[in-house]
Amino acid sequence: MISISVIEDEEWMKEIIVDYINRAMTNYQEVKYQTYENAEAFLETGGACDILISDIDLPGMNGIELGKRLRAKGSKAEFLYITSYPEYAADSYLVDAYQYILKENMTQRLPRILDKLIDTKIKQKKDYRIIRIKGGKKKLFYDDIIYIQKISKGGKYIEYVTTEDTYHERIPMGQLLEELENKRFILLDRGHVVNAQYIAKIEGNIVYLITGESFAVSRVQIANAKRQITTYLEEA
Repeated sequence: MISISVIEDEEWMKEIIVDYINRAMTNYQEVKYQTYENAEAFLETGGACDILISDIDLPGMNGIELGKRLRAKGSKAEFLYITSYPEYAADSYLVDAYQYILKENMTQRLPRILDKLIDTKIKQKKDYRIIRIKGGKKKLFYDDIIYIQKISKGGKYIEYVTTEDTYHERIPMGQLLEELENKRFILLDRGHVVNAQYIAKIEGNIVYLITGESFAVSRVQIANAKRQITTYLEEA
């Protein structure tokens, strides 16, 4: 299910946005949405969603400040900003916004962008791996895996560190990478693989994640990792 949150204090504009979402839902059944009048009300619910459609000029906390707070918490939501003021365009890049739309261009741009974004999110949700856990099986979505690491000297067990918990599986790292077949997973060394979506920056031979963790990587492997990241971003 794809969750969309709409934050807009002007009722007439909120109705227009919701109308476009309802039209999109005729083509996609796996979509739900919720509306809010301000950022604070959204945060009170936990601030979780797949797509955030927000005005920038809001009462109280503005849309950019909300975006910064969500990114600091590790949010992977796509931000779609809507505003009447073109001077806010540069600010939207500070939070890696997916798109910035002027209200005067809503009719031409929002339906097309929304359809593309929903379609992309649905495809991402279908990328997952099923592992055995105590009491049954667990579906791990690739989007939710932050990094993977070996947890035994013999390399028989690996640990998935995800956005919700950690999980273990008995499988060699090399075999796992072959089975994943996904370019978002970057091999840092023989014991660590990170999801490119969670990389905040690379300084020298240190890879920093948006979740706060960091990994030291050899000079040779850091060059390979950078090439993998570039390839992933170009194809994403």
